[in-house]
Amino acid sequence: MHNLFFNSKAFCLLIIFTTISSISCSKRKGCTDINSIKYDSEAEVDDGSCIYGGDNGHNSITIYLKGRLEAVINKSNYLDSAYVKFNAVEFPNAVYPFGGDPSAYDKIYVGIVGDSTVTVSGLKKGKYAIY
Repeated sequence: MHNLFFNSKAFCLLIIFTTISSISCSKRKGCTDINSIKYDSEAEVDDGSCIYGGDNGHNSITIYLKGRLEAVINKSNYLDSAYVKFNAVEFPNAVYPFGGDPSAYDKIYVGIVGDSTVTVSGLKKGKYAIY
């Protein structure tokens, strides 16, 4: 009888220890990529839930061009442009002045002659650097 009591007590302690060990060793899962709109700063293991921006979406941004508080009109010999970097939290190659090297961006949107805007259209929900 004493041996049976000891074995059941040891078995209970083993189950409690195993349960505590498995709970304390589990790591929080989530999106670990800072460039994703689903980024979870507390996640330790990436679970594949990251979502990224890009084109072929339904969102648009209109950029109003101004110089010295006056509208800048796009001319046929000089069309203003917007450079867009998808999934970015900062400007790429910031060693270049004013927003980085244009070749480091993913897409260029060009203004229309006579307009004082550049429209960045067809974006998915996401993070972007726009110059």
